[in-house]
Order: sequence, then C-alpha cells, then structure tokens
Amino acid sequence: MNRPMIGFGTVRHTRLRPVLHHFAYPTFFLLLPMRSLRQDTALAAPLAVNRTAALSFHDRDHGDGRVDALEWLDALLAGEGIVDADGEAWLHCFPRVLGHTFKPVSFWYCHRADGTLRAQVFPDVAPAFARWGTKGLTISIFSSGSVLAQQLLFAHTEAGDLTSFISNYFDTSVGKKGDAESYRRIADTIGLAPSELLFVSDITTELAAANEAGMKTLLSIRPGNQPQHHAEQYRTIESFDEL
Repeated sequence: MNRPMIGFGTVRHTRLRPVLHHFAYPTFFLLLPMRSLRQDTALAAPLAVNRTAALSFHDRDHGDGRVDALEWLDALLAGEGIVDADGEAWLHCFPRVLGHTFKPVSFWYCHRADGTLRAQVFPDVAPAFARWGTKGLTISIFSSGSVLAQQLLFAHTEAGDLTSFISNYFDTSVGKKGDAESYRRIADTIGLAPSELLFVSDITTELAAANEAGMKTLLSIRPGNQPQHHAEQYRTIESFDEL
C-alpha cells in the first residue's frame, strides 16, 4: 500500500487590485493516498484522521464537505464519464494544525489501476496541433504548472502523445504570467519578435501582459471558464478549429 507523504515548498500570492501587492512564505503540505487510507487509516500515523490532534486530516475539509471525501471524488469522476481512474487517488492538501486549517485548494491526482496516466484535452486540440505542425508553425506552452507537469500532461492525452508538436515549454520560472517582461523573455527564447507570436489564454490579465509585450492575443472561451474582466476588449475563439 502507499503511505502518506509530506512536502515542503513556497506559497506565493499576488493581488492585482486595487493596487499590485505580492508576497511569499514557506510552507509544508500533505500528499495522501486516499484509497490506501480507506483500507487502513493506521497508515497515516502520526497524522490523525478525522479526529482532533496536533496534526490532522479531515475528510469534510475537502470536496463538498461530506464525511467521505473519496466518495465525493468517485461520484464526481463518474459524473464526468471517467471510469478508469480506479487506481490510487492522491490528495495534495494542507493539514489541520491544532484543529485549525488553511485550505485554499485541494489537488487530486487520480491514477489508473495499472499506474498509467491519462490527460484530458478538448477534442479540437490534437487536430489543431497536427494542422499547425504541417504548416511549420511553432507551438509553445506557458503555464503556471511546472514544465515537467506540462510534458506529462501532453504525453498522456486521450488523443495520444502530443509532445512531438510542442517546441517549447515555459513555467513561472520565466516570470509571472501577468508581467509583460515574461512574454518578452519567451519571445527571446523562441527567437521571434513578440509581434510574430499569437498568445491564446482564458485569462484577460495574461492577455493584457502579452499585449503590452507586443504579442497578438485571443481570448479562449471554454465551458466552465470564469467570467473575465474587460473580455470585450479581446477577440475571442471557442475552438482551435477557428484558427
């Protein structure tokens, strides 16, 4: 069985309004094998599970607040038509400390029983990548996820391995996504002028920064996207088929 793990890192916050403000602080987090813990909660020791302790995990802090967070996850997967995430389900989260919790997000990593990965992309992505590759266009990814995470995602999509179409991967080590200088660095790395690059995003603050750097931009409208401030200022697309 898998055992819980603890990790250490840095949390960074940025506020854009009413004035720009950002700060960072060190922290630690848990990575919990939820299916293994369902079979044997003793695996979590010395972490307490669903009881008060110096350091504890409570199911109701995650998902929709029910007493079994894994039950919520499985219902969510089934509702989305995902039937092969029957392997380990890892929950990346913050613990309760002395009964108190700070939990801005919960990340779930759902594996197949054989340990292989499957990443979902919209149906128009793979055909678009192939079409752009045939035309000799350069495809680059800029994400807040790490370069490794990007490579793993595109290597294991339902449409197959798409990494052969991608020339460059960028994460926030190149700079913040809301900073125009980040996009200038990306253009320098690619070896093209910013005006020769098209940046597509579903976040208008990122588009504004790319515009400031001199790039062309498009606002991507996808199901489930959050409404964006000043969206009317940008050309929009709903599918890569439009490009």
